[in-house]
Amino acid sequence: MKEKETEMAEVIQHLIQELASLKKAWPDKSTTYSNKRYFSLKDASIYIGRKESTMYQYSSKRIIPSNKPNGKDVIFDITDLDNFLSKNHRKSKEEIELEAENFLSKKKKGDK
Repeated sequence: MKEKETEMAEVIQHLIQELASLKKAWPDKSTTYSNKRYFSLKDASIYIGRKESTMYQYSSKRIIPSNKPNGKDVIFDITDLDNFLSKNHRKSKEEIELEAENFLSKKKKGDK
């Protein structure tokens, strides 16, 4: 029984070490990007969770506005990235119901 407990403790310790190394490798958006206005292609791809190649396509197809200040490197404004992420907002049931109530109350007022 003690062998299993020792083995489990070793596995848990290994997992804790793996998580710690992943945490170091994973960028923290709140601190990494909080004071930046412009992002490189790589940083922008991390920020919105897309591949760099996808970000380059978005830039070349003008899906997301970008700049090429030196005619070579693509950079993105954080405002444009945030606007892209907030596009096509899917309304909650509560938002839809509130809109319907507002529409019906305006319609009733207009009928009188």
